[in-house]
Amino acid sequence: MTTFDYHGLERLAYPSYFFSLGLLLLVALIGDVRSGSQRWLGFGGFSFQPSELVKITLILSLAKFFNDRSHINEFGLRELWQPFLLIVAPALLIVKQPDLARPSSSSRFPSPYCFFPG
Repeated sequence: MTTFDYHGLERLAYPSYFFSLGLLLLVALIGDVRSGSQRWLGFGGFSFQPSELVKITLILSLAKFFNDRSHINEFGLRELWQPFLLIVAPALLIVKQPDLARPSSSSRFPSPYCFFPG
């Protein structure tokens, strides 16, 4: 039995997703350039890649999306445009960064959740 209450993650899924998108926008505006690519945000002596945070928040957001619609037995194209936007929005922001392995892994990893949500 776990003592971790995951409902807090569920409540924070969309806010954390939009926060991570905001961080990706900051990278485009004020990100640190290292080895010819602008992927890092620096705060004092600490720096990190928001694209890594997006991977986690995207999975949480997709999980919340499908959990909120668990009463739907089958998802057609009409129902999948919203999770498609959740996946494409950060991928487009990451594509601006020269390392193209990130957007492909960010968009490829959660894609099966759209087709196998159970």
